[in-house]
Amino acid sequence: MATVKNKLLSLIFLASVMLLCVSCQSDPPQSEPAEESTVETEHVHSPVSLPDVPPTCEADGHTGGIQCATCKYYIELPVSVEKLGHTCKTGLCERCNKWIVQGKSVPEEGIWKQGYFKDIFGDPTDEKCIFTDRFYGVFSNSATNGSELGVQVYVTLGELQFQLIEYDRFPVTSSIYSMEAHVKYLDMKETFYPEFRDGVLVIEGTMFEKIWAALATGINVEFAISETGGTSLYRFILEASNFAATYTSAFLVQ
Repeated sequence: MATVKNKLLSLIFLASVMLLCVSCQSDPPQSEPAEESTVETEHVHSPVSLPDVPPTCEADGHTGGIQCATCKYYIELPVSVEKLGHTCKTGLCERCNKWIVQGKSVPEEGIWKQGYFKDIFGDPTDEKCIFTDRFYGVFSNSATNGSELGVQVYVTLGELQFQLIEYDRFPVTSSIYSMEAHVKYLDMKETFYPEFRDGVLVIEGTMFEKIWAALATGINVEFAISETGGTSLYRFILEASNFAATYTSAFLVQ
């Protein structure tokens, strides 16, 4: 009986081994993973010539250089070109046509404009002038202190005219007193006596030439105009701004 039992166990073990072998042989073979390529494609530059930036009287320029259109690498670097400089120290530069004072250009934009005086009907005459946009200072008298003062200035070839407007509403066109004007520019202080003419204060002669020279060289001029026997005092600063360029264009350039 024992012998039959041992044979039966042997047969079961042999059958299990055979099934295991068949199962192993039926599994599909495993393929090796593909290796990633480590070879890089070499970049070929696409050269593009960039435009030159020419120098001016006041600014450096440079050549454009050559750059790759794809990666932006500079194949040929730009080369700086030094500014040209103005052709004069004082006057009009022949190259850029700007008004130059002591080697530097003066502003072309600012409070000064050019135009013509108007007649009684408000129509322009043939009398040329330059004038300011309205700007502001302060005035004081027996009734007020530090109130708003509107100022408008007109300049011809030989005169400087002021229109003073109290509270920016009421033009000052005359006074029973004489007017004393004090001006200050840099460290210079001057006193003179303007007169009312056609409702405006007029400065001419030597004092006009001094104020003109200050404005033309870019120097602001501070004014304090008072009544010699009264209480009114008008204070404001006249900016040089674009005076030189505007005056030159109006009167000196044909």
